[in-house]
Amino acid sequence: VGVWSFDGNLADRSGRGNNAFAKAASFVPGHAGQGLNCSQAQAVVPDSPELRPAPGLRVECWVKLDALGPSWQTVLMKQRAYQLRVDPPQEGGHFAFFLDINGWEPRVRSRMPVKTGVWYHVVAGWDGKEIWLDVDGQRTRVRRSGVPLPSGEPLELGPFDGVLDELRIENPAA
Repeated sequence: VGVWSFDGNLADRSGRGNNAFAKAASFVPGHAGQGLNCSQAQAVVPDSPELRPAPGLRVECWVKLDALGPSWQTVLMKQRAYQLRVDPPQEGGHFAFFLDINGWEPRVRSRMPVKTGVWYHVVAGWDGKEIWLDVDGQRTRVRRSGVPLPSGEPLELGPFDGVLDELRIENPAA
């Protein structure tokens, strides 16, 4: 569905044309090559049916936080569909993945809180029965079934105080 390496641009390398756009994209050293500096501005991928949640949805990326804020920090979000974020400190400061089916909860959380200055390999998905989250190979799961309502909202990348790199979204049933 989409592959964004952020090596100096916001182009979708999958060949499907799901390019991201930002008013002032900034690129910094990433996990591999360059990464998108999400501290400066949010990037947006226009809606397409293949970005809407369906069983088999899989989101993979590398994330490094430069600071932990007082609120949650959005890594990526498709409003009324799914989101990957860092929970606020009062909720533990963990990575969390949500799928909106008649509301955002329950979420699935990483086992350990996020630390600044560390690259994390984050993979999240939904198989139609559970949402799951892998952070550096440690998987957590939560039951989540139902039918998500179609969301025509764009996919938003950031904002959070850090770097996003090597984003890949797969969604074979969409």
